[in-house]
Amino acid sequence: MHSEGTIILCVSSSGISALLIHGGRTAHSVFKIPIDLLSEDSICNITKNSLCADLLHLTKAIIWDEIGAQHQHAVEAVDQTFHDICNDEQPFAGITVVLGGDFLQTLPVVPKGSHEDIVNATIQRSHLWQNVEILYLHQNMCLDQGSADAQQFAQWLLEVGHGRNMIHDTQICLPEHMRVNNVELLIDSIYPGVNSNPPPPPEYFLN
Repeated sequence: MHSEGTIILCVSSSGISALLIHGGRTAHSVFKIPIDLLSEDSICNITKNSLCADLLHLTKAIIWDEIGAQHQHAVEAVDQTFHDICNDEQPFAGITVVLGGDFLQTLPVVPKGSHEDIVNATIQRSHLWQNVEILYLHQNMCLDQGSADAQQFAQWLLEVGHGRNMIHDTQICLPEHMRVNNVELLIDSIYPGVNSNPPPPPEYFLN
């Protein structure tokens, strides 16, 4: 898209997932989201005459992954900053923003917060949520769709996400075929051949 003169920013709420995006960076890095003293009145550290502001003026869309782990005040700070820089009161100053994520996964971290505090910190509790069009994805692209084992694993993940098949509502019950008895077997099952001589090539660890 960049070759066609269209700028799309790809960011993520976590550094780990940002590594999986080609050219991806964290939302905090790109938008200069404040970390300390984040509140509903926070704005990002972007000035109108900066290169970052010039980039935003040219940006057509933003893809923001792992949005479920982001505090709503961080997203609202980005929204307010876009208003100020672009002089546009539309959500995100009219820039199309695609939010990706799974709210069954890790939610925002609220120090010493209760379950209610954590849920209230999500973007679903933000005034911005009323402008979101929800599209559901039904196929797990990370799994081999032709494998019965992969399908069974995908179903098990959904069950865990919904809090089913738990022990005393506090522990996850692992299927028998996923259990190992020691750390060495665990490493060998996840990274087969990691102790080979000579060691695997760099691509092995990269992938």
